[in-house]
Amino acid sequence: MTAFSAPFRRPGLALAALVSAVAAVLTVPAAPAAAATSNPPGVHILGDSGDAPPCPTGWLCVFNADTYRSVAWAALPGTEIPDTSELSTTYGYRLYGALSAVNNTSLDYCAYPQVNYGGTQTRIAAGGRIPTTRDALYSFRPC
Repeated sequence: MTAFSAPFRRPGLALAALVSAVAAVLTVPAAPAAAATSNPPGVHILGDSGDAPPCPTGWLCVFNADTYRSVAWAALPGTEIPDTSELSTTYGYRLYGALSAVNNTSLDYCAYPQVNYGGTQTRIAAGGRIPTTRDALYSFRPC
């Protein structure tokens, strides 16, 4: 018996050795995980850059542009956002005032020109949207 023929006397062991060798060669390192964000509970990144997808049904979405596009965040119904500067993308971009919002929830939302619900409220009806061509909005909550 030669050293070469010994592994083939037990086909199960030979197959297991072959699979292990191929797996070791084909193993690719995992992609680095996205940077952790510190968004409040219930708030998720809708679009990190350029052109965010449309606001999903059932969510409140806030955007950094008055076109309902660009960088955006989506909040579950009932979520309060006391300070938009707490919203961050995976790249660390923060929202210092929303310039448009889409309310695809079944709740009316109120938006405010100051953090912690300060200033005159602007009502966003359920299913409604607002462009803020005047002042940015810095906090949101259900009315």
